[in-house]
Amino acid sequence: MRTKRSHRGLSLVEILVAAAIAAIVSAAMALTLSEGASRTARAGQDTSLSVDLRQAIDYVSNEAQQAVRLYKPGSGSGEFSTTVTGASGYQPIFAFFVPNFSTTDETDYLFRVLYLADPPESGLYRGPKVLYLARDTTVYTGTPTTPPTNPPASVAAGEVVSDNLLAQNTANGINAFRDDGTNAGSNSVRAGVLSLATTTTNMTGGTYGTTARTLTVSTRIAARN
Repeated sequence: MRTKRSHRGLSLVEILVAAAIAAIVSAAMALTLSEGASRTARAGQDTSLSVDLRQAIDYVSNEAQQAVRLYKPGSGSGEFSTTVTGASGYQPIFAFFVPNFSTTDETDYLFRVLYLADPPESGLYRGPKVLYLARDTTVYTGTPTTPPTNPPASVAAGEVVSDNLLAQNTANGINAFRDDGTNAGSNSVRAGVLSLATTTTNMTGGTYGTTARTLTVSTRIAARN
């Protein structure tokens, strides 16, 4: 004798339970994908900033490799008080003399200033600070000793080296030049460490994560004599 099979459909409770389980699984998958995308975005930001920072410090190192005098900001021995005309939020890092290679012998020198300032009004840069290299076109004859007090340099003449730089914090060595304590004379330093620091705060798309991240690159700068 054959028994009747029940062809009863799913109850409302069973449908609701299945829907709830599906929603939980979907939410977990979405969270996993979101976290993966955030990690990828963070890694992309860090890579981009690291490359920019390394290129900037390599560029500065190349500019300063022929330096005959190095100066850190200040008013004491081996320091300079040079200002850059028109630089908003000016924060000097270090300065140096290089030979004027347009002459046949090294009797003439040119002055350079590496500094932070507010981003230009062009809107192409995000800041909070932008790294500049100002080139004084004045030719200084004879071996330099003391730096000029105010060369005719300006933001317009200064070349943008890097963006997304943090404001200077000399106590912590952020975007600063620290000499190694040896003088090349009474008015300059022989060598020191240049540290540049950047932040993810103003990167396109916002900062991924709850706090901004800081990346720092350092290199040693030394005068030739």
